[in-house]
Amino acid sequence: EDEDEPKEWMAQVEPGVHITFVSLPNGGNDLKRIRFSRDLFNKWQAQRWWGENYDRIMELYNVQRFNRQALQTPARSDDEPRDSTYTRVGSVMESPMTNKEWIPRHYYH
Repeated sequence: EDEDEPKEWMAQVEPGVHITFVSLPNGGNDLKRIRFSRDLFNKWQAQRWWGENYDRIMELYNVQRFNRQALQTPARSDDEPRDSTYTRVGSVMESPMTNKEWIPRHYYH
């Protein structure tokens, strides 16, 4: 049974960049997780690094490309959705309240 379990392994591809791979039965690898050291990368640097090194890593580590979209999304947008949600929530919460307070006063006074 253990042989059917995908084998996970980790590589430090550069200082501060650790990638967890899963060995696939067909001999390739799948990319499971990327971790950037906070000491060396902020989130913008991490995103830029991944954008610039994606193809090299895929080739170097024989990563199967069948789910390229799926692979790119989590790595790139790990922080982005939270940010855009914050922005959206922030503006949604601020503007209706100011609108509600402002508009009636203008209309009714």
